[in-house]
Amino acid sequence: MTKNKIKLILAAMVFGLAACHDTEEVTLQNGVRVAPAVYSTEQVTTEPVEEGGEAQTKEVPTLTARYYCNSDEYATPTSVGFVYTTDPEKDPTLLDNVITGVTYDEEVAAPAYSPNRTETGYFIKAEIPEGLLETYGVIFVRAYYTAYGKTTYYSIATVAVGEDQKLPAELKNYVGPAYPDNYTQYSAWRYRGRWNLANVHDPSVMLADDGYFYMYQTDASYGNSHDGHGHFFCRRSMDLVNWEYLGATMEKCPDWVLPKVNEMRAEANADPISNIADNEYGYWAPTVRNLGNGTYRMYYSIVIPGYMTRGTVTGFGERGIIGMMETTNPADPTSWVDKGYVISSPTHNGTNWTSQDLTRAYWTYNCIDPSYIITPEGEHWLIYGSWHSGIVEIQINPQTGMPLHELGSSVCTSLAQLESNGYGKRIYSRVAGSLTAAGWQRWQGSEGPEIIYNPATGYYYLFMAYDELAYKYNTRVLRSKSINGPFLDITGADRTANPGVAYPIVTHPYKWFYSPTTWVGISHVAVFADAENNWYLACQGRMEDSDNASLNANMLCHLRRILWTEDGWPIVVPERYGAVPQVPIKTEEIAGMYDFIDLFYTNGKSDAAGQDIACQGVATRLLADGTVRGTVYNGQKWTFDEASSTLTIGSQKFIVTREVDYDSDARKPTIVFCAYSSNGQHTYWGKRKF
Repeated sequence: MTKNKIKLILAAMVFGLAACHDTEEVTLQNGVRVAPAVYSTEQVTTEPVEEGGEAQTKEVPTLTARYYCNSDEYATPTSVGFVYTTDPEKDPTLLDNVITGVTYDEEVAAPAYSPNRTETGYFIKAEIPEGLLETYGVIFVRAYYTAYGKTTYYSIATVAVGEDQKLPAELKNYVGPAYPDNYTQYSAWRYRGRWNLANVHDPSVMLADDGYFYMYQTDASYGNSHDGHGHFFCRRSMDLVNWEYLGATMEKCPDWVLPKVNEMRAEANADPISNIADNEYGYWAPTVRNLGNGTYRMYYSIVIPGYMTRGTVTGFGERGIIGMMETTNPADPTSWVDKGYVISSPTHNGTNWTSQDLTRAYWTYNCIDPSYIITPEGEHWLIYGSWHSGIVEIQINPQTGMPLHELGSSVCTSLAQLESNGYGKRIYSRVAGSLTAAGWQRWQGSEGPEIIYNPATGYYYLFMAYDELAYKYNTRVLRSKSINGPFLDITGADRTANPGVAYPIVTHPYKWFYSPTTWVGISHVAVFADAENNWYLACQGRMEDSDNASLNANMLCHLRRILWTEDGWPIVVPERYGAVPQVPIKTEEIAGMYDFIDLFYTNGKSDAAGQDIACQGVATRLLADGTVRGTVYNGQKWTFDEASSTLTIGSQKFIVTREVDYDSDARKPTIVFCAYSSNGQHTYWGKRKF
């Protein structure tokens, strides 16, 4: 039984609509496979009714499905076509409604990872009877293929056909993004021109003066295909959907890095490092900004391999360093000019680095994951930090890009000395407690800060990643009226003065009910605006590897629009961005079957060892009579306000917008909604399926 079949049966159980048939249902056997049906319209010209009259052209709704057969014994069908039902909870069979079809073959392009190749494709085709869609609105369809009159093979999934009848005219010709989520087959370096948003980790995005959005990233890729090809790769896009790979912005580790490291090791009474190969450094998490004066500035992280050592003594791991480079032409990735050292991980523990206890990390702040902001007053600030003790900020000289106040030694013996030496003021910590308290665990799961200012709300927003990056990664946000804080969460808690867990949850591992894909590791965000002050969030997303151990190494950029709640909090659209035209939504479009996810968090409930970490979607139906049917909000009333595009279910209000159904094969426009719960600790996502 297929996963789709299992899902639909579960949904039928929920709504009490399951039906049973005695016929055999086969989706894959004897080398035969039938792909899902595809709906389209074709222009058909008919002969003139009268001599001398004009030919008539009309659009005919058509169903097509490709089929595959590896055995001659089963290659000749006795019957083909499509079966349908009006029940969304049921996979149709030959005992339901049948549209008889024909077979044909034609040359088609081979998969994208096999350039300049074609192959013979075999197809089933049928016209939808006139008036059928007008009568029922939506039908649920599978293609079928009967070989020698004995075995019937059905499509691997049931698809909804006719939902386009509800779409406004502006959306009927929409074409969704075509690149696949599972890109392992073309992850190699030679296919980099086709990566689009594949092989992206820790992105940073800026809008340049030439109209392009430029994206930069950590050195990471599936199978490490980037190795040996430079660092801090760049790609660009005009529409945020189609991305062009440009190349590396740094050829090799800057020459100043190792001498600077040895200078600081001497201050800490550690032995110098004689040599580090280029590929041994970590090249992590750059942040890039358009300064608005023709110059573009990048702060990047270099992670030093190895440990603090002296003779035979080996202590805590080496540090992170932030450097900076600039360009006036981001279209040329080789044009970046390195400007040198900015700051490195400081310590208040003096030369006492011999312990390797992560909970009492030698470095006070981990100097990686920079974010950069220019305030409305023209001040420049650099924010950094990862796991060690929290997130800190330092002020930057706008002209040089270096710390506004000269740095003292990074080897300090007190927190007061560390701050006076210029290494920053802490603005957030996930774990409460004094930095010097005995037994306080400074090793905490918060990192990847991103700082923005939204002039429409007057707030600074501090986004952060929580937990380990491969699975549990999730995003939180705080806000403040001042770049210096205090930063408060949605519950009103001051997390600058009173460290602790922050809400709301912006992104979190999830799985739609109607999709086979589980997304995990969704954080370390870039937040940016376009020229019209529309905001977006980009981060990596990984697939769960329960079925394929390699899938978790798929690092695909998830790029979403940000909407803003009535009280000024950012909330991301549930589905990834597909440039769907934002045609006003009418009340008559709202009723339908929805996928609903409650994003919530319990620390320790999930990990990479086999526990299910993703929040699961459930089927929920909004009926045309204004009531809800399903496992959530069952029996409650819903209303929709067209002027504000607000859906209300019971007392909960949701922001409603259009987006592409990205986690489906069809990738068609749909309606999505989102909200934060009244206590701020839950994030609700919904998506109309049909």
